[in-house]
Amino acid sequence: MALNKIRLGDYIERSTVNNHDLKYGIELIEGVTSQGVFDAPKGNPMDVDLKPYKIVNNGAFVYNPTRLNLGSIAYRTEGLCIVSHLYMIFYLNDEGKKIIDPMWLYIYLRREEFRREVTFRNFGSQRPEFNFNDMSDIIIPLPDIDIQRKYSEIYKALLANQNSYEQG
Repeated sequence: MALNKIRLGDYIERSTVNNHDLKYGIELIEGVTSQGVFDAPKGNPMDVDLKPYKIVNNGAFVYNPTRLNLGSIAYRTEGLCIVSHLYMIFYLNDEGKKIIDPMWLYIYLRREEFRREVTFRNFGSQRPEFNFNDMSDIIIPLPDIDIQRKYSEIYKALLANQNSYEQG
């Protein structure tokens, strides 16, 4: 299997679209857990200023730049939500959509090896922050898109199986 090495920043674009017009309310606030899923906030968001909150649509990768080394990155597939202005949000650009399966990229970014790379790149910092420029500089060994899709399908089947087992 031949792998091309790509610079992730050539295939992603950052989103900073926020809720400045207060179109979305507290019922849409979510955060990203270290398990890589979106979840409702634990605190009371009643008096929070929602204007700086960022809007997240399907197809977005959302991560906490100070907790990425713990796995705090998620891929949005369940409709619109809003997240704290402290989160980083990016999407695959048009070229990226042609050669990168988004679920495969999510799997790649959730790997322990990727977390170690984040830790290594942030070495020596009191409170490490992996910003969008850092994410853009990541070099990824990229298999053919068909291989990526196979991995994604296997992953989705494993998740469905796990979900079925947990509910049964």
